[in-house]
Amino acid sequence: MDTFADPVTVTVARRVVPGHEQDFQDWAEEALRTARTVPGYLGGGVLCPHRAGADWHVVYRFADSQSLRAWEPSQQRAALLRRADEMIESQREHRTTGLETWFELPGRTAPAPPRWKMALVSVLAVVPIAQLLNVCCHRSPATGLSSSAPPPSVPSSPC
Repeated sequence: MDTFADPVTVTVARRVVPGHEQDFQDWAEEALRTARTVPGYLGGGVLCPHRAGADWHVVYRFADSQSLRAWEPSQQRAALLRRADEMIESQREHRTTGLETWFELPGRTAPAPPRWKMALVSVLAVVPIAQLLNVCCHRSPATGLSSSAPPPSVPSSPC
């Protein structure tokens, strides 16, 4: 597994046939249990709809795209998908990796910016804030006082 690869998150929105909601929830939980057996699987979950007839979302997260590629063509996944066919009216899938989710807009068709641009924007946003907080809020480890306050007077030791 590449230690510098970005995790991959797959979100699948499925519209469930009315009356099959409990069957679908059981199926989705089984799918997540099965995905746990794949090396590189980081976690996932099922998001129930806020109202009847809305989409259910099943989220899978893998350590890298190679781990996801091990899951997608697997026989276990294929068997699970065949079983779900009768419960699902429609489905959509969305994949994200790394920081591009910070820069992506809903419904956007253009690709995310290059990683170097995302890294630059992240550094330009985080470093100044961290420096400002360090200057404004720094406390001396020895005294617990702000670094701009004078140190307390310490009685001289008789030794």
